[in-house]
Amino acid sequence: MSVGANDVLFGSGIPAAKFTSPGDNFAGPITKLEAQQARKFDKKTNRPTDELDYWDNGDPKMVAVVTVRTQHRDPSDPSDDGQRKIYIASRYQQNAVKEAVKAAGKRALDIGGFLSVTFTHEAPSEAGPLAKFYEASYQPPSAAAANQALGVGQQAMANVAQQYQQPAQQFVAPAPQIGQGLYDPQAQVQIPTVQQTMAAPAAQPAAAADATPNLDNLPPEAQALVARMLAAQQSN
Repeated sequence: MSVGANDVLFGSGIPAAKFTSPGDNFAGPITKLEAQQARKFDKKTNRPTDELDYWDNGDPKMVAVVTVRTQHRDPSDPSDDGQRKIYIASRYQQNAVKEAVKAAGKRALDIGGFLSVTFTHEAPSEAGPLAKFYEASYQPPSAAAANQALGVGQQAMANVAQQYQQPAQQFVAPAPQIGQGLYDPQAQVQIPTVQQTMAAPAAQPAAAADATPNLDNLPPEAQALVARMLAAQQSN
């Protein structure tokens, strides 16, 4: 029998799903998947016994046990949270669940998936006594259920997404005010575009200075000296 540490310490406390009458249904999200050794089946009473079952070679016969959180509650048990263990023991149960998983496009049951098993009717079987027949449906776990199982809240995911959606802030380098010796944080460097640069007129060179100096503003002694120098140059 397959049991966990908590089952040994505290006991599972999860009752089995009992399919007593046609129409009985147990459905809900899967909370646990395990395998346990099957019990021998009493063909006279059509019920399992307390004796463990084995194959002819001595290997234990195993049965799948799927725990689902259902809407069923035991009024006499205030701690009943609705969980029920579905022992998928008979081949009719197994075939029903396998077909449901296959119809969902999956190859196995998963934690968080929604499983529904219904006891439909009884009919004679190949072994002789009446056998129970079942229908099942299965929905794989959604992305939201998977995130919840991992402990990732929707608000946390939204906060991360919002951070990546915010536009990047533009950085504008402030320009110092030349000649003032003060730093103005409101000033911004204006970089002209290519079109503005092409449209701006080319800088014109400064006009050539007049070769003939203006002597009116010089003192008389300087004017006389300059006049003698010019006369000497012209005589040469």
